[in-house]
Amino acid sequence: MDKGIRLAARQIAKTYGRKAVLTGINLEVSPGQTVALVGANGCGKSTLIKILAGLTRPDTGTVKAEPSVRKAMITDRYDKTNFTIPKFMSYILQMEDKEHIALSPEELYGMFSLENMLNTPMKYLSKGTLQKVAVLQALIGKRDLMFMDEPLSGQDYMSRSNFIKEIKRRTNMGMSVVMACHEPELIDALADTVYQIKNTRLEDGSSYFRRGAEADGYVIAEDGPALRDVLNRFKNNDKRLGVSRQGNYIRIGTDAVTAGELLVELMQQGTHVVKFEEVGGHDAGIDTV
Repeated sequence: MDKGIRLAARQIAKTYGRKAVLTGINLEVSPGQTVALVGANGCGKSTLIKILAGLTRPDTGTVKAEPSVRKAMITDRYDKTNFTIPKFMSYILQMEDKEHIALSPEELYGMFSLENMLNTPMKYLSKGTLQKVAVLQALIGKRDLMFMDEPLSGQDYMSRSNFIKEIKRRTNMGMSVVMACHEPELIDALADTVYQIKNTRLEDGSSYFRRGAEADGYVIAEDGPALRDVLNRFKNNDKRLGVSRQGNYIRIGTDAVTAGELLVELMQQGTHVVKFEEVGGHDAGIDTV
């Protein structure tokens, strides 16, 4: 394996029945790099993630990682059990070497607003809360390589924000990430390289989402009739908007001038604006939740 490469996949192929899902996939991941896999539902993102993580065998091809690499996986769904979150996390802790603990369970509960759910058996938790547990078990230890399959599914705004900050902190320290996702927010914030799976093959995915100069400003605001009226007016005036949902909030990416106009309009309408930022500029720090 070449020096400076943490993970290398060569000529990966996978078929289910007579349907080819992946063909001739080659992929390399370097220390500190974040690779995003995008594409239509059913294109093979989850399959490729599981193959790279060693959870599924490819029909042909090889996957090699650095020796003694510490891995973790955040799946897109988590099983319901009779355990409470602290009981479950106590078992996770038993499998971690003490010198490799990155965050305590209590720190993680605070980051993901779980303090009021610690006595509830996991079988009664919502999908979004179970997804937080999937994140907790992966973040509790120090990792060299993190695999993530739709990690923000069903999570609230502050949890999403704290998650992104923590992943950034760790990639700055050298952790590598391979993630399958469909959320522009996560890709814009974390990804160094974007690949699209299309017709079973891996292609450049940098144009799959509107990125860069087309989205120089962002507004995150609470969803509601007033917000939708404003968005419809902007769209009717041929304003180019990239809109994605974050729980009860809507994130709008557009050019910097339009983002400023949108911010003023929303505030005049009394819409709760959570955040306004300009890419390459600074966070305006408007309101928090």
